[in-house]
Amino acid sequence: MKLSTVFLVAGLIFLVVGVVFFVAAPIFLVTVQPAEVWEARSNDIYKELVYRVPGWQNDYWIQPYFPPLIIEDAKDFAVSGKIAELTGHIFNFYVFNASNYEYWKAGLPYKAYIEGKGTTQYSFEFKSSRDDYLSLRFVVENPNPAPIYPEPSDLVFKVSATMRWQEKSLKERLAPLAYAAGLSMLGVLLTLIGIGLAAAGGIIHLLRKTPSAPVEPVTALPVHFCSGCGAEVSGATERFCRRCGRRL
Repeated sequence: MKLSTVFLVAGLIFLVVGVVFFVAAPIFLVTVQPAEVWEARSNDIYKELVYRVPGWQNDYWIQPYFPPLIIEDAKDFAVSGKIAELTGHIFNFYVFNASNYEYWKAGLPYKAYIEGKGTTQYSFEFKSSRDDYLSLRFVVENPNPAPIYPEPSDLVFKVSATMRWQEKSLKERLAPLAYAAGLSMLGVLLTLIGIGLAAAGGIIHLLRKTPSAPVEPVTALPVHFCSGCGAEVSGATERFCRRCGRRL
């Protein structure tokens, strides 16, 4: 089999396989459904923070926290932690969403995630809805707002809280896209190789078919020799031999 034919056949095979891979990529992306995988996540919204409330008289909304940034689908929000008054004062502790905090302040019926009264420390754990995790209100309340001493004492408390949730894995959702991109790139590569091999085969075939230019025969110049000593005479115009001096 000629070399040009081998290149042409190999090029066509690579070209067909490359097109097949390239076409299969979007079909794979449409037909393959990624598995739904949920991963556990957590974020400290309060981490051993100490607050001092000067002249504590009524309720105090603890400094708002920075909620975790959640891009993907999430569920099963839960918050756990503890809070303690470091000087031994008794206080009440609540956790509300934004709307129920306003109801509680207004003296209206409310619903709290956590409601504890009459002690110096609390441990808490509760489940939060997806809508509430951004705006939970951690509130402490003085059960005895009238000062016992001439000057109201300060509240010093320490709070820790961790939020946990389940988040849909982004890796599983990107896996089919990565596979499809790989198939497309492989298809393009094989197609380019096929085109290159086919082009090389065609060039070799054309070069072998091109006739070569005819070689013109070379006419040998006559050579003269001296009849006396046999020395070669360089030209026909020589009259005497350069070796022996004989007349030519």
